[in-house]
Amino acid sequence: MLWQPACDDHLPNRLKTWVSDPGSTCSKLKAQGGFELMFCECKASVLSDLNRFKHPAFERTVVLSYQNQPWMVAQSWMINSNEHAHWIKRLASHEPLGDWIYDPQWQFKRTDFEWSFDDSWGDWVRSYVDVKAWVARRSYFQQSGYDKLCLIEVFLEHAQWHED
Repeated sequence: MLWQPACDDHLPNRLKTWVSDPGSTCSKLKAQGGFELMFCECKASVLSDLNRFKHPAFERTVVLSYQNQPWMVAQSWMINSNEHAHWIKRLASHEPLGDWIYDPQWQFKRTDFEWSFDDSWGDWVRSYVDVKAWVARRSYFQQSGYDKLCLIEVFLEHAQWHED
């Protein structure tokens, strides 16, 4: 997986407002109506991405759909520890991540995006939906300066992304 700093020069105009928006994609889709969580899988995992160490982690994969069509496959990880038990319980629920991660009471700050345009996501995405990946973005949610949650969102090629 090749990650690079966010730069929307390679994005079609209809995707720019979605991929560049630091807010909740779920909330944007909900506001337009027809949004649903098609699939949600949660499991224990090992994460070597946060803080460059290997950590036991809780992993969640979801497929977001809009008007009965898959639009995004997203994966999130949170370090699995007693300190994070409350958040892991929320992550394990079938509620959209954006419903709680943007809540001001938790004081999470989202880092800048990194984007990936290579096709290394292809096999992983196709294990959930029979659709080609278009672009992936990765960011971290921090609290008190420490990475607490990693979120990767893969925007699917066939989705009718459009400006608001």
